[in-house]
Amino acid sequence: MKILFKQTLFLHLIVLLLLPYLLAMKESPSCHNLSQETDTSSSQLVKVKQALRHLLKKDSREQKKRVPLQAELSKEKKTQSIMLLEEILQTEQNYYQCLKEVWEAKVMEEISERGRISQENASLLSDSLKALMDCHETIQQAIEQQTAKGHCAIPLGYKKAFAPRSTCSEAYHNYLRLYRIQKEIIYAGDRDEEELLLKQKKISACGVFDLNSILIKPIQRLGKYPLFFRSLIKEQYCSKQAASAKKSTERLLKEMNSTP
Repeated sequence: MKILFKQTLFLHLIVLLLLPYLLAMKESPSCHNLSQETDTSSSQLVKVKQALRHLLKKDSREQKKRVPLQAELSKEKKTQSIMLLEEILQTEQNYYQCLKEVWEAKVMEEISERGRISQENASLLSDSLKALMDCHETIQQAIEQQTAKGHCAIPLGYKKAFAPRSTCSEAYHNYLRLYRIQKEIIYAGDRDEEELLLKQKKISACGVFDLNSILIKPIQRLGKYPLFFRSLIKEQYCSKQAASAKKSTERLLKEMNSTP
């Protein structure tokens, strides 16, 4: 469009520069034929200018057509991003509530009383659950504070939470280590005992039906973050800093999986 404008301007300048000369030539009888040729050239120039105007108008109309289409696509993409962010926040709230219910039910303490694991290990697991609960309470607060700053604020909140040697990162490392150490002992008991324990504590509302599904939840939750962030980054533009949140979380998962 800029090129067409420059060409049009150039043609106008040529016409203005040649106009006095053309008028003088037209007054001379000896140059009658040349005058006719010049008139023809001028006519062609007029036609060229008209064609250029037509192209400019056409391009302008097409541009106006493209703008609503781009706006519509942008709106659709923004809607998809908002839906994804709402899903992240909702699942975060549900996960936090589940951790809270399990911790308040003192599941580990009751298992210890039944002789399944030592009181020391039960306390360690309970403290680990509490640390995870505190971690995700902080994440929720960060999400609520940062959402108004832009859609990519949510991954940034996670990046800060899962930074190397952060409180949240350490909480997950500790939980995974304790979970691996105790799971064989914990699952050695009678299944009916587990079901009775869950019914007594009324924590099946979390979507868990046995002790295994309770204790595995934090690990499952951690595995969902890379999927969330990968989808989010596909849906919208994020700064390099925001996009690195996904890498930080994936790195944490890799480190956890390599923990002996």
